[in-house]
Amino acid sequence: MQQLQEMSVSGLRRKWQAEGAAFYADFEYPLTGGNDNKPGLYKMDGEETVYLGRAYYNWGKYYAQIIQAVLSGAWNAADLVNEQIARNYWFGLSTGVVDILVPKAPYQTKKMLAFFKNSIVGGGYDPFTGELHTQDGILQGGAGSARSGFSLELEQLTPGKIAGMKWLSDNIDGEPMC
Repeated sequence: MQQLQEMSVSGLRRKWQAEGAAFYADFEYPLTGGNDNKPGLYKMDGEETVYLGRAYYNWGKYYAQIIQAVLSGAWNAADLVNEQIARNYWFGLSTGVVDILVPKAPYQTKKMLAFFKNSIVGGGYDPFTGELHTQDGILQGGAGSARSGFSLELEQLTPGKIAGMKWLSDNIDGEPMC
């Protein structure tokens, strides 16, 4: 079974390379364990596949923030039970719950990533502000986007709209998981 799985993965990699892809992301954890197929971003370089990095989720901080909300009274579980709904809790880069790990990236790449991360955390840059074009060419924000419900100003997508995205940006090769 593992050999069949590995053949299909290597076959996919060859197919992607033949189509001109140089990178791919894998977010699945392999059933067999090991470091050969861990989740993250990969670069295909001929027959070699180079692991570049991955998203990092600090679940300890996540649960600590939930517990703190319960202790401070900001979390009301009775409302959740009475309303019978699930809540989405948005923890981003600024909370330390979400981060990116790129252990083998060159120094200048790490420096650029740190700049963007610090700019996002500090509020100086928001990747979800302004014109956002879907793969289908539909404008999701920015000037002239009145048909999608946004004003003509460079508007920021709300956390709810980001969490509910059923589209990918036009610079992403893939399919939405909805």
